[in-house]
Amino acid sequence: MLTAPLRLLPLLVLLSLPPRLVGAGRPLGRLGPGLAAPLPDLTEVDDPNGSRQAAIAAAAAAGTPGAVVPPTSPVDALLGPLNASRADLWTPPAPGCEGEDSRVTGSAGGAGSSPQACRTVGFTAAKANYRRRKAGDRGTQVVFDRVVTSVGRGWDSARSLFHCSCPGLYFFTFHALSPSQGRARVDLMLNLSRVLSSEANYGGFDSGSNSALLRLGRGDIVFLWLAEGFLYENDARFRGYNSLSGYKIN
Repeated sequence: MLTAPLRLLPLLVLLSLPPRLVGAGRPLGRLGPGLAAPLPDLTEVDDPNGSRQAAIAAAAAAGTPGAVVPPTSPVDALLGPLNASRADLWTPPAPGCEGEDSRVTGSAGGAGSSPQACRTVGFTAAKANYRRRKAGDRGTQVVFDRVVTSVGRGWDSARSLFHCSCPGLYFFTFHALSPSQGRARVDLMLNLSRVLSSEANYGGFDSGSNSALLRLGRGDIVFLWLAEGFLYENDARFRGYNSLSGYKIN
């Protein structure tokens, strides 16, 4: 007989709280990562102007067929406008050219690094930015929100690309995940050339990966390009289903 009153107890407690405790709102950073992660730039939960709901809608729509693809990519500032679907396939440098400056960007990577600075170089970047999960007609550079590891010189987190300052032999690997009703083709790019690709087909959260050994010169640029389809990410801050890693072997 007391079951119904007990079920109403939480509601009665909530109604008894002062209005300033119910409607004041708190900074999102204090609400825990599950609520704060999708909206890192907002501070209040009250949202009287609807900006929070607008941000949620924009994030949810970014990976849909109707989403607007950004007209430029960060790498464009270094290489110019790029259409990776028509990029030349990468060809190895001629024998004897290993370790020289890049044939595309020259010594744009900066002055030569000391042997000590080049002893250990490696990085892992993850979690594709929600504005860069749709390829559109032209494709788009994959921009990462998280830097898991960055040791030595090379990873440019502002542009989401590896800019070689220490010539040598490098290993790169990447992983891509397509949404439940979509596909994704991702290209590993070296300057203006497509090195290799991976395909994540239709069928429900399919994944694609690939790896490559590359001999890089000073100023060479390596990045990930979404050539076709969509990428999937969960907006929880601690997750990242798409990633790019690389490290210097010698």
